[in-house]
Amino acid sequence: MKNFYKLSSLLLVLIGLSFASCEKNEEQPYIPGTAGFYVNNSGNFSEGNGSITGVVQNGEEFTLSQRVFNSANGAGLGGITEGFYSDGIIGIISVQAADKIEIVDIKTMVRRFDPISEGILTPRYTAKEGNFAYTTVWGPYEDDYSLKNSKVVVINTSTGKQVAEFNVGGGPEGIVIYNGKIYVAISNSTNVEVYNMSSYALEATIDVMAAPQHFVIDRENNLWVSTSAGYLFPAPATTELGVAKLNTTDNTVASKVQYSGIGKEGDIQISEDGYSIYVLGSDDVYQNATTEVVSFGINDTSVDSPVISGKYFKGIGVNPANGNIHVAVAESFSESGSFRIYSKDGDMLSEQATGVGPFHFVFY
Repeated sequence: MKNFYKLSSLLLVLIGLSFASCEKNEEQPYIPGTAGFYVNNSGNFSEGNGSITGVVQNGEEFTLSQRVFNSANGAGLGGITEGFYSDGIIGIISVQAADKIEIVDIKTMVRRFDPISEGILTPRYTAKEGNFAYTTVWGPYEDDYSLKNSKVVVINTSTGKQVAEFNVGGGPEGIVIYNGKIYVAISNSTNVEVYNMSSYALEATIDVMAAPQHFVIDRENNLWVSTSAGYLFPAPATTELGVAKLNTTDNTVASKVQYSGIGKEGDIQISEDGYSIYVLGSDDVYQNATTEVVSFGINDTSVDSPVISGKYFKGIGVNPANGNIHVAVAESFSESGSFRIYSKDGDMLSEQATGVGPFHFVFY
């Protein structure tokens, strides 16, 4: 998670777990299914025990398995997990501390190639177009904790080899390919940088007036980016916090839905129909107190009342098959966490155990 060198100061989840009657043995070896999802568990930085929880769905029933990467490959990830991207065929996992990128078959979790590690220091998030993946990499910290050698690495996913890289602003987080351009959220600034896909040259900079974090594309093909307080100093004005719609023609902010409670990680997800955006919020810097999930329609000007409220929410996901909202809950970096499944109306349907520090979901 962001600024992982501060992880020891965060509190991540031992929650009392109530298991649905359809749950099977959570410790069983991973047996892939035709549909399901994964929970990305960051783990504890000092222990390097990041892991993936696998959930195989069969109608309304599901089978839950812990440490599915270990089960499929005979060894753990060896670090703390950050980004986990999937196009429905392959998965790309960024592993911090171990400083590597893993490419796996998304259904089986089996490695397709040896890990990519040369020149990879603190990999973050990935976008993919055709046979090429683009992963943001923070690079080394300077003595003042600034990031001056951040980059994006380009990987041929057919060969598992890095084929190029290009320098970007410090602290790149989310990345997206949109209309033939590469958009990178530079979280140690207020800028979204726009790059040419062929030359990797910087073509434009969009000032969003707060720390940009992650992107979504809506049903009408609009590009949005979350804008949070991040870890900037001084902090941006609360009026600049929320989610910004970008005008990709003139590279400006077209409009912004203000939400001063947006979490510093800027976690946003698109609804299954593409017409609403969910945002994870908190009244506390590290999301250890009251947390919530709010939403707004892509043509709205403000967020709705919270869809879901609770404590220790660390990440959200939306199941594209049914629109259910998945919430990662974490209270401690030393104990297992959980995930909850809610209906679109905010009714909790199930809660299940995960590894340490759950925070991202990948559906297939």
